[in-house]
Amino acid sequence: MGEQVSLLTLEVTSNGTMDKIGELIAESSGYVTAWDARTVLVNDDIYFVVGDRVFHSNWQLPEQLITQY
Repeated sequence: MGEQVSLLTLEVTSNGTMDKIGELIAESSGYVTAWDARTVLVNDDIYFVVGDRVFHSNWQLPEQLITQY
């Protein structure tokens, strides 16, 4: 079994600190590692590609999965 692969959404404040907005945890269908993960941002939409799956979510609410391909 591979490691848990997740995507953290962070915002950098004006004073240089980072705040965690959320986390999208990819449920894999086999052995995957962080090396198998890629992210595409389109406006506020997140497309998190892990192995052979794509997870679609929103920047402000990454825990709420919109759809999975």
